[in-house]
Amino acid sequence: MEGQALAKSRKKAGALDRFDVQDWEAPVDTIELTAKEKEEVCRQAIHSATMAKRSVVRRWQYGNQVAQQHKKTAQAFTHDEYRTVLANGATKELNLKYIIDDENRQVIELLTKYFAQDPDFEKLAPQGFTYSLKKGIYLFGDVGSGKTLIMRHLRNNQVKSYRMIRCRDIALQYADEGRPVVERYSRYSPDVDHSARDLFQQTESGYCFDDLGTESTAQNFGNKINVMEQILMNWYDSGKWNSIHLTTNLNADDIEEAYGSRLRSRFRQMFNIISFPPGSKDRRI
Repeated sequence: MEGQALAKSRKKAGALDRFDVQDWEAPVDTIELTAKEKEEVCRQAIHSATMAKRSVVRRWQYGNQVAQQHKKTAQAFTHDEYRTVLANGATKELNLKYIIDDENRQVIELLTKYFAQDPDFEKLAPQGFTYSLKKGIYLFGDVGSGKTLIMRHLRNNQVKSYRMIRCRDIALQYADEGRPVVERYSRYSPDVDHSARDLFQQTESGYCFDDLGTESTAQNFGNKINVMEQILMNWYDSGKWNSIHLTTNLNADDIEEAYGSRLRSRFRQMFNIISFPPGSKDRRI
């Protein structure tokens, strides 16, 4: 009777269902699995691993299917359409009609062809320069020429949409946060405008670093660094040059003075240098 009660309690615990125990009083360290139990354990482990593998493959297939659908539905604009987007956006921002004239027409023509991925863009480089759709944009012009305005209204595009961020703001962030700021702006941003996501099916953004040269050497707890130099060198090393752009009123000599000859030499490799005519009028007035 007592043995039956003991057996019943063990069965309730599941022990008798799972294991073939011949001697319940044997030292625990001597207990081994039977051949049949080892086979069952292996079967269960294989089943579990198979289900996990199938789950991984299923998720990959779904993600790949979504990606292929995005490729099929992502839109492509012509350079004429980009020019219209720019003119309409700038007009709305300024609350007056945005004028395309002799001072900005060539710049706008080059930029809209670039963002439309028009092969003709590469044929329009000035003498001594090389243009490539695989490079970013270095937009040079006098203060008030409209560099920031133009780039702001071309930020959502089929090449790689980008966030506008002022270089001096990056330096201020470094003073507060330190090294993480360099890392943050040396890789893609997860922040994407709705239009970039909806029109171009993009899930991350590059950057347009605005007003390069207006930032000062940044300091965080006594560590002084040229933040933008480090960020730009990191992007150079990445090879993803058409994901970043610059606006500046610094010429080549100014760049070398501010950032050194090494970065100046990299700029020709990384960027298509586009400039406004000297003495362009101040469009802020």
